[in-house]
Amino acid sequence: MCNQSDTVIALAMGVQVLSRGPHALQFGLDATRSGIIEVGDARAVAAALDSLSTPRPLTEVVRRLAVSMDADGVRSLIQDLIAYRVLVEVARPAVLLIGTSTLANTLAETLRTSGIHVRSPDPTQPLSRFLFDAPSPLPLIIVDQAHRTRALAAYTRHRTGPVIPVLQIDARVLVGPYAVGVEGPCLICREHYLLERDPQWAAIAAAAPAGVRNPDPVVVQAGVAAAATLVRRICQLPDPPGVSAPDPRTGDTLLVDPFNRTPLKTLRLQPHPDCPLCF
Repeated sequence: MCNQSDTVIALAMGVQVLSRGPHALQFGLDATRSGIIEVGDARAVAAALDSLSTPRPLTEVVRRLAVSMDADGVRSLIQDLIAYRVLVEVARPAVLLIGTSTLANTLAETLRTSGIHVRSPDPTQPLSRFLFDAPSPLPLIIVDQAHRTRALAAYTRHRTGPVIPVLQIDARVLVGPYAVGVEGPCLICREHYLLERDPQWAAIAAAAPAGVRNPDPVVVQAGVAAAATLVRRICQLPDPPGVSAPDPRTGDTLLVDPFNRTPLKTLRLQPHPDCPLCF
């Protein structure tokens, strides 16, 4: 169990403390996935856990639970609930986000409400200065910046942290390819893959505005959901209870196409052999 006196814990987002009778609790509507525990006094334990909808110091939670449980029981319960991700340590990781489109702004707000600190350049700040001043290990999210692929690739290729490009293409959103430092495809690799589909892609993208005008909200929300899930995992924020997903790998790419028969495709791209930056 976490034993730091300054540790703060909370109920994971989406978790509900529900009674299954006088001696059992579950942590969501679907008991097969949300988890069930047996306790001596379900009402007292539920009251203590319900208070964690607001983050609280671990020491305070231990004291509240100790009213109705012995010390070993409290320790075991908290260990189990943290292991199952019903309870989570409160952390506020930071990411960098470049972009001002509707997709970028909606993604930034979703990440903030997920507990992530989002840092973006000031409107008058050159991107080169923003990236030079920002800590290199921080994850960098680049949204709807196809018109300056080459410059951003040069600025970001030697960063040590993750890079996640996100691009809305009409009624679809391309999330990735995910890269870490020099591992994985870069932004120019992505451009080359798109050039294979349309030889005029680079010219069209360079002339187009940053972001789709009057974007369909369904497309924006679908793209944000996919991108935010990837970013949260990269930031090591826990998935909901009962979910088991592999860690992101370099090259991971998501094609979000909400109006298609297959609304989400997962790809794994390699560095493009024609990329002048990777080869």
